Amino acid sequence: MIYNYWFSRDEILTSMQKIRLINVFGNAKNIYKADIKNVAYHGKIEKSKAKTFEESRKNYNAEKQFENFRKLNMNFKTINDKEYPLRLKEIYDPPYAIFYYGDLSMLKLPCVSIVGARKCTEYGRIIADKLSTKLARANIVVVSGLAEGIDSFSHAGALREKGKTCAVLGCGVDICYPHFNKELYKVIKQRGLLLSEFPPSSKPLGWHFPMRNRIISALSDRVIVVEAKKKSGSLITADMALEQGKDIYAVPGRIFDPLSEGCNKLISQGAGVLDDIDDFVNNLDIKAYFGEEKETCKELALEKEEMLVYSCLKFHPMSLEEILDEEILGFEDTLRVLASLEIKGYIREVFKNQYVSI
Repeated sequence: MIYNYWFSRDEILTSMQKIRLINVFGNAKNIYKADIKNVAYHGKIEKSKAKTFEESRKNYNAEKQFENFRKLNMNFKTINDKEYPLRLKEIYDPPYAIFYYGDLSMLKLPCVSIVGARKCTEYGRIIADKLSTKLARANIVVVSGLAEGIDSFSHAGALREKGKTCAVLGCGVDICYPHFNKELYKVIKQRGLLLSEFPPSSKPLGWHFPMRNRIISALSDRVIVVEAKKKSGSLITADMALEQGKDIYAVPGRIFDPLSEGCNKLISQGAGVLDDIDDFVNNLDIKAYFGEEKETCKELALEKEEMLVYSCLKFHPMSLEEILDEEILGFEDTLRVLASLEIKGYIREVFKNQYVSI
């Protein structure tokens, strides 16, 4: 756990570089003790970044830092842990680790995200409140970002109905941001789920929030935009949801209202129209997301070459280059086997030359 925490909180390497290293070295302790040249080679880490990583590793007191972490009464999971949310494993750039307070198991339930303007109107507030309460009554988790406005009203509505809500933060989960949401933060910490890919004490930096938005959309079966300007963080969330293959809904508004421009634009581009809250919630067809553990190759009706390729794939996307780096088969044979596995329904090409085990 000490070395898992060290590797999880590192902000020098990308998630994909960390995943590569774990696949090669087996665990974080081996990476901590490995020669930096081997780490850089297997992680495909550029020279300058490898040097920074080595300096950071030398100056890091793993045992002391882990002891400080334990005092926070916080939890964390890496992508290789059984409890890590399966929805996150399926996106192109899953976080290597997540830090959280609360009940992580709620993410196995149906989840719908509600996002929108910080400076929302009374109309937006009423929509967010009614929508979140209806979803909570239907035992659907309300996911949002704890921001001012629509996010806050959505979390509060779910909690008022004794429902479940998850707040994804753009800072460490030990930091309440924005600060005036302190009471809401406390209640979610006690009765819901606070989650972030950023380690403890991470400040709410501007570039964190687009990264946060991809997690909001990834954790959700549906993404709803209540109010949004033409250029807003909510539309970034919608774009990311679209890339992840999620269904997007927007609440229509008056054509001269700046806070409706974003929603009306989404609708014109093909997003679903949410014009009746009761109908929307009653017609939601979302299954619980328990997911099954990957079967062992012995239990699969696969040929030997198919077993070899399938066994190296993960629940998060792997590029063709990474698969070839395993040196299981040659280029043409690997392509042939990947095509066969996809036809049989064992894998999916989620992006061009990016494959994930299903």
